[in-house]
Amino acid sequence: AAQTSFIGRKAELQQIEATIHDPDCRLIRLVGPGGCGKTRLALQAAGKVMHSFADGACFVSLEACASIRYLVSTIAQALRFDIDGYASDFDPKTQLLDYLRNRSILLIMDGFEHLVEGAGLLSEILEAAPKVKLIVTSRQRLGLHGEWVLQVEGLPVHLAGDYAEHRSPDAVHLFCIRARQANADFQLVETQQE
Repeated sequence: AAQTSFIGRKAELQQIEATIHDPDCRLIRLVGPGGCGKTRLALQAAGKVMHSFADGACFVSLEACASIRYLVSTIAQALRFDIDGYASDFDPKTQLLDYLRNRSILLIMDGFEHLVEGAGLLSEILEAAPKVKLIVTSRQRLGLHGEWVLQVEGLPVHLAGDYAEHRSPDAVHLFCIRARQANADFQLVETQQE
C-alpha cells in the first residue's frame, strides 16, 4: 500500500483504466522523466482495475534488478513463485511462462529503462499468457509491437496570475504536503508581486 497521498491526475487515471479495459490493449507503458510520478500513477491505476483480474495485480520493482539475466527471477520472486531447480527441464523462463499461462493478472513492471534489452520477455509473457496485462513504467521506449504509450509529465503549475483563480492547484498542494513532511512548521504564505 502506498504511504503517501495521491494528488491530481484524474484524467490520466481515467485514461489508464479505459485502456486496460480495452481488449486490444495488453501492454501500456507510462513514460516520462524520473520523479514525475509514473510509479505512483501505475499503483493508483492498478488499485482501480485489479478487481477485473481473477489473480489480482502484482508489483514488480526492477530497481535492484542489475541485468536482464535476473529479470525472470525478479518477476518470479515478486509473484512469490518458486522456480524449481530440480525440474527435468530447468529453464526458469519456461517455468515462469507456464506459471503465468492460465493466470488472469495485472503485472506492474516498474523502472524498466535499464532493462530495455530484455523487453522481448514481456512479449513472450503476453504471447504465452493471454489473460495477463502489463503496465510498464520507463523513461524510454521499449520498441515493442502493440505497446500503448501514455506520456507522464509533472503536475501542471499555474502561473501567478492564474493562482488567484485556482486556489489549490495540484502541484502546489503536493508541494505543501511534501514540505510539511520535511518540516511540520512549514506554511505557504501568499505574497503580492510588485
